[in-house]
Amino acid sequence: MKDLADPKNMVKRTRYVQKLTPITYSCNAKMEQLIKLANLVIGPHFHDPSNVKKNYKFAVEVTRRNFNTIERMDIINQVVKLVNKEGSEFNHTVDLKNYDKLILVECFKSNIGMCVVDGDYKTKYRKYNVQQLYESKFRKDEDKSVKQ
Repeated sequence: MKDLADPKNMVKRTRYVQKLTPITYSCNAKMEQLIKLANLVIGPHFHDPSNVKKNYKFAVEVTRRNFNTIERMDIINQVVKLVNKEGSEFNHTVDLKNYDKLILVECFKSNIGMCVVDGDYKTKYRKYNVQQLYESKFRKDEDKSVKQ
């Protein structure tokens, strides 16, 4: 994504890709599997003292497509509970607007995928929408040429 968002790189090298969906791991759509998945994905980003340097503000974003196995709020509540589990030396807080980390949960049919991305996911990387990244680079380039 850094390469795609680089303003120096004006050549679009993707022909059939519109948007990338980051998934670290996935599982079946059962609450027990979701808990195992969340511990696997969240652990390195929120509980590992060698990776975590401070208390983070985080948000959880759930996308459901053809999915009715687990309710959206049940997923969010479970993930928040696992981030702020008892015995953790960190005190992370939920902030839906100004977050440092965003936990993405993608639910499709009978599968759940999850990953943790940085706070610039929506601003700098445009939700990993490749077309929007290139359009914004061309707009900036046109604005520079108009001002000159």
